[in-house]
Amino acid sequence: MEMDNGTIILVIMVSIIISIFNIALFVKIWIMTSDVGKIKNNLLYVADTDGFRNEMRKLLILGDKNSAKKIILNSFFEALKNNDDNFIKSKEELRYRFEKIGEPVPNEIMKLNSIEDFKEIF
Repeated sequence: MEMDNGTIILVIMVSIIISIFNIALFVKIWIMTSDVGKIKNNLLYVADTDGFRNEMRKLLILGDKNSAKKIILNSFFEALKNNDDNFIKSKEELRYRFEKIGEPVPNEIMKLNSIEDFKEIF
């Protein structure tokens, strides 16, 4: 069975188009997997919020503001590690939490304007 040149060109063109669509689909799935990771981290943060608040209440009742500050700062640094694009939101959350315990935010953190400033420290 012989095929003429037009049929061969048509088969090649269809194969190329299908290949391009497959590559595009692969890239989209790959991008979605990183989005799922971000969603998971946000859900874990929300799920842990009640535990975080209970721990803060306990420490404040006991008068242990230093431990409360350490936990707040660790939460801030963990947020920076997981979400580079939400630096301003993380910094505002940090400021809000420090206000809740009646303490000032450390000056070194207030001087940071972006995640790049944070990464340049060390």
